[in-house]
Amino acid sequence: MQIAQLKKGKPYLFTDVTRWGGKGDNLLRLNQVFNVPPGFIISSDTFNDWIKDSRLSSFLLDVLSSKDSEEAYQSIRQRFLATGLQGDLVSRLDKEFRRMETPIAIRSSSV
Repeated sequence: MQIAQLKKGKPYLFTDVTRWGGKGDNLLRLNQVFNVPPGFIISSDTFNDWIKDSRLSSFLLDVLSSKDSEEAYQSIRQRFLATGLQGDLVSRLDKEFRRMETPIAIRSSSV
């Protein structure tokens, strides 16, 4: 599981848009020069591992190929909520949230 912390004094000299997504990668780059508000970024590998470990790949392919976009959205949303997150990811996210000392905003990827 890969999570990048955004905090003052912690530069990421080698960023990777395929790992952190466009927004996450740009935040990591900005953090090298500017004072970016503290936070964290969950890697796309972590998301992909969750999809694989939860056996959602075939479900997603079936739903996306057989339904209109609104029906697909509703089916995927219900399945994601029912699936939940694995214990190690929950504990790591809990640790990161507790580290935050101010209110946070959550921004998901374009997926």
